[in-house]
Amino acid sequence: MKRRSFLAAASSVTIGAGFVQAASPKRRVAVIGHTGRGNFGHGLDTVWQQIPETEICAVVDGDENGLARELKKLDIDRGYTDYRRMLMEVRPEFVSVCPRHADQHYDMALASIEAGVKGLYVEKPFCRTPAEADELIAACEMHGATIAVAHRNRYHPALNQIDRPGRSSWRRRGSMGTGLPHSESDSLLRWRAEVMFGDHVAGRTSHHGRRR
Repeated sequence: MKRRSFLAAASSVTIGAGFVQAASPKRRVAVIGHTGRGNFGHGLDTVWQQIPETEICAVVDGDENGLARELKKLDIDRGYTDYRRMLMEVRPEFVSVCPRHADQHYDMALASIEAGVKGLYVEKPFCRTPAEADELIAACEMHGATIAVAHRNRYHPALNQIDRPGRSSWRRRGSMGTGLPHSESDSLLRWRAEVMFGDHVAGRTSHHGRRR
């Protein structure tokens, strides 16, 4: 093959591959919140705007005024007050369950899983009881879905300091601050770390709050 012909063929392959990549559809995300009942959590609605491979295709808010504000905030035009209707009509691949209050998490998450959503990002606290957590995990295993709980501080540098042995200064400060003996103070510090950094999600979820 002549050099000119080879370069032309190679260029056409490269351009074609680039066109296919550019034409790949973005992953569809829906956001579920509720103004006055936990709102939209700590940025679980807007985080998707920082991921170029995704697009927010719908938002749900049981409060109509809150829905109008959220539509403007996310710069989209498809909004619902009923998340079950949204799940049926939009069929998103990913869902953010945003409210900071846990009272609706189970119903929102289960409805999403049963509607075919494959990835859920759920605000902490995960849900109200270990039984609810078990049922959601079982639903994920049945439908091939994955849940991530928003305990992003799982990777906070302070956790390494708490876990490292021989940190006498941590122990002294903990004991002095709580009035407990060293061993009890250490246990309290570890419990606080688990609650803050993610291992205490109903005692059921795994690393960074994820469970398949």
